[in-house]
Amino acid sequence: MNVPQLRFSEFDGEWRNISLGEVLKESKEVKSGKSNLPIATSSRKGLFLQSDYFNGKRSYDTDEINFKVVPRGYVTYRHMSDDSTFHFNINQLADEILVSPEYPVFTTSKGADIQFILYHLNSHGNFKNFCIMQKLGGTRTRLYFKKLQNYKLFIPSIEEQQKISTFLQLLNKRIEKQEEKIEKLEQYKKGMMQKIFSQELRFKDEDGGEFPEWHEKPLPEIIEVIDGDRGKNYPSKSDFLEEGYCLFLNTKNVTKNGFNFINKSFITKEKHESMRKGTLKRNDIVMTSRGSIGNVVLYDHTIPFEVVRINSAMLIIRLKDEDLNIAFFEQLLKSRVIKNFVDTSSVGSAQPHITVKDLNRVRVSIPSNVTEQKKIANISKRFELKIEKEKEKLMVLEEQKRGFMQGMFV
Repeated sequence: MNVPQLRFSEFDGEWRNISLGEVLKESKEVKSGKSNLPIATSSRKGLFLQSDYFNGKRSYDTDEINFKVVPRGYVTYRHMSDDSTFHFNINQLADEILVSPEYPVFTTSKGADIQFILYHLNSHGNFKNFCIMQKLGGTRTRLYFKKLQNYKLFIPSIEEQQKISTFLQLLNKRIEKQEEKIEKLEQYKKGMMQKIFSQELRFKDEDGGEFPEWHEKPLPEIIEVIDGDRGKNYPSKSDFLEEGYCLFLNTKNVTKNGFNFINKSFITKEKHESMRKGTLKRNDIVMTSRGSIGNVVLYDHTIPFEVVRINSAMLIIRLKDEDLNIAFFEQLLKSRVIKNFVDTSSVGSAQPHITVKDLNRVRVSIPSNVTEQKKIANISKRFELKIEKEKEKLMVLEEQKRGFMQGMFV
């Protein structure tokens, strides 16, 4: 039977199979870019006003271009995709907005709830498969409105559609509130750590007294910066394995939020031993040095891989000063002090990068007392644990939503 696994008790009966063309109504209204209406861009993260990206101005202000009009409550989307994924956005920004003349714009008839249709298009596996089938060659998939109308789906009565939409909207609001909570915590931590490293905020010692003044040192006095091996034995694509002796880090493994090992590549022991520098030791710090510059992660005892190498887009930072707390130094590298240096010293336009020579020019201020270093590291760790717990709550909410989406639709 064409009924969902999860259903509100007041509804029964089978859902009916329709083509989207039966319930969608296309809007082709256009207006000049010279009008006072805001111009928006449709993305996978929502609709965004161009004025947010052009210092309060709009692009095409003086061009003779006609844009599609999206009334409030209507839906639009980019009709081309590099990976056959399309995201549909509803206009809740203004009474009318303008979008590219290439974007389809539509609403629904009385027999369909626009939010219900939106949830289906943005989440249902059947629609994803339909989009993949639209690729006719080339690198991009095109989903014109005429093709979209051919998609078939099951829908219930308008009352049940609206009940499902209302329920999912409430769940979305809970997710949004949790995301806002995480964002506020991250911003608070960032501001607090900035005050600490600028010495605007200082800790007291165990007796309530002042810690000694911080001292400034050039980085080469306290750390060794090590490049990865870029020689003739650097692994080629055919050398990488799903499992193996040595984990070979890629840039997706080293994120601003720590190590991410969802996608891993390994090399054999023989390949590893044929290479020179670039092998991590426990309590080394990894920094990305090319592309996404400045992601910093500590390779400590919690990382479950014994033999690990960096790739050519990373640097190893190894402490030479035994009086320096490694957890403190990791936070120092994540601070605005280092970020400012990275932003101003990276070279290259196509793919910015920093070098060992660049980092060796940096001077940093460090607490003279290791107890103060530990206090700073501990407060940062407490923030990170709090943020991690809130992210786990967010993951639970998102998993609940996926479960409801799977069970409440046919």
